[in-house]
Amino acid sequence: MSITVENVSKTFGSVKALQPTNLKVETGEFISLVGPSGCGKTTLLRILAGLEIPDGGKISLGDRVVYSSEDGIEVPAESRGVGMVFQDFALWPHMTVFENVAFGLRARKDTDRLKERVSWALERVQLGGYEDRYPKQMSGGQQQRVSFARAIVTEPKIILLDEPLSALDAVLRDGLRLMLRSLTDELGLTAVYVTHDQHEAMSISDRIVVMKLGEMLQMGVPEEVYNKPRHMFIAGFVGKSNFIPERVKLNGVDEGRHMTRPECLRLEKKNSDDLEFTGTVKTVSYLGDRYEVHLDVENSTWVAHFPRRLELEDTVKIYLSKEDIHTIKEGLE
Repeated sequence: MSITVENVSKTFGSVKALQPTNLKVETGEFISLVGPSGCGKTTLLRILAGLEIPDGGKISLGDRVVYSSEDGIEVPAESRGVGMVFQDFALWPHMTVFENVAFGLRARKDTDRLKERVSWALERVQLGGYEDRYPKQMSGGQQQRVSFARAIVTEPKIILLDEPLSALDAVLRDGLRLMLRSLTDELGLTAVYVTHDQHEAMSISDRIVVMKLGEMLQMGVPEEVYNKPRHMFIAGFVGKSNFIPERVKLNGVDEGRHMTRPECLRLEKKNSDDLEFTGTVKTVSYLGDRYEVHLDVENSTWVAHFPRRLELEDTVKIYLSKEDIHTIKEGLE
């Protein structure tokens, strides 16, 4: 089921939490909303769920309009047919796993084949046989899987996820992230995922929406957002960027700030027209498959990924191909 957002905005008092926003999510697509705290991503998710009422605009889920300020339509959250997964698990501590998962079905008085449907949902999240346990008897990762099961047991076509993995440690996050993406693909769900972790978003999403101060700055596939950021904020928020000194003039390139990514810098010259810079090594960190090196380059700090260790305070030549340079025109100070 597709999601269409048209000119939707939200204000809390004097704070514009969400600027007029337009968004189209295709059926079966997995998109992530990323940005710092207060950027509007959770506000947009809650508006889609029906937990917040926007100031105006229109929202359609498939062919069904669930909100329209112009036509006076406002479908309540429980009637929108979407699944929701929260950051804090939101499980009832006095209920068993079975009853937590069954809660939504009971609330809707939709109890036909209840045991079969709850068992199906728990099997999907690899918790078959855990029906009689209580949340306190389970790990954080298992509790979050129960919340996933509760979200899918009603067989929604759309699932909304509000930083569902942020309370877990890194190893658990990696495993659950893969399970979550596999599950949404298996069930054919359209998913909107909120996270402040850009690496998480890039690894799981079909497309990424980068937000700041309630505004959508860019939407695109992960490779596009990473390699061709449209805005200075995105260049700094998604990955690490090195900005080319303004003295360097690139023929045929429009005005703006020129940047490149750490993996594009080399210690050897490959092409006759490679750009050459001189840097002083300030820090070296071993990351397993590479060394992350911070260098002082013309009074700016650059980050580079090299295959070998360099010594602190060494002065080295750095080379960069012109095709690895991207120009940014928006968000210039």
